[in-house]
Amino acid sequence: MEIKDRLKILRAELGLSQTKFADSISRSQNAVAQAETGSRNPSNNTIAEICRVHNVNEDWLRTGEGEMFKPKSTDLELAPLLGALLNKDTKHPEFKKRLIINMLEMDDSQWDVVEDFVTNLAETIKKETSE
Repeated sequence: MEIKDRLKILRAELGLSQTKFADSISRSQNAVAQAETGSRNPSNNTIAEICRVHNVNEDWLRTGEGEMFKPKSTDLELAPLLGALLNKDTKHPEFKKRLIINMLEMDDSQWDVVEDFVTNLAETIKKETSE
């Protein structure tokens, strides 16, 4: 299997048309089509951009070795979520910030209390909304 085949497989896995895939990596649809037919090999810059934007394992894309996607880092996944949560345009941004700071300072016994509280709160809300 060649890189052109892996590009087609990747794009199908992502559920993107050639145009959408090209837009995502700032390339033309024609460049993607040429890479997928094998009439032109993607440049090193294009490969790097595909891997960066779509979290693709470069070894897999170039050689077929390894997994298609790189494992995601929990820290990298949390960063945008925390950013969105603390966005000044959301409701109660200062409370959310204080809550997160306090949570970071909690020990295991305090987490147990919070877990029990949240579980009970969720059950209460579920009962009240189903009545």
